[in-house]
Amino acid sequence: MATRLPLRAASLGLAAALLAGCTSPTGLLYSRTVQPLMTNFDQTIAAESSGSSSVRTLSFYVDVQWGTDGIGAIARDRGIADIYYADVETLRLFRYFRRDRVRIYGRAIEAPEPPGAGIAVIDDDTGQ
Repeated sequence: MATRLPLRAASLGLAAALLAGCTSPTGLLYSRTVQPLMTNFDQTIAAESSGSSSVRTLSFYVDVQWGTDGIGAIARDRGIADIYYADVETLRLFRYFRRDRVRIYGRAIEAPEPPGAGIAVIDDDTGQ
């Protein structure tokens, strides 16, 4: 029985190190964190629109990245006029794969009026 206690402690320590994604940002198997890109939320307006984009990284001897996460590009592509706040979500798997997703929240651009929407049509017979 005395020999099983160190074995159990070692097993528990190994499991804690491998599954540490919930408590530390660098778990060996999996970790997912969300962090704000701004911290001044004084009088921040609730967002009515949001958009996101990701950069993915594959690391095995060399790093290969693809995607874009520029805040201005996300706002332009998703039709957001004013950005109120943003955050970044980082997902890691086995330390070989990483995805950084930037989310922005803000006010959407108003849709343009369709052609002829502001033109009044007057009927010649009634004058209205």
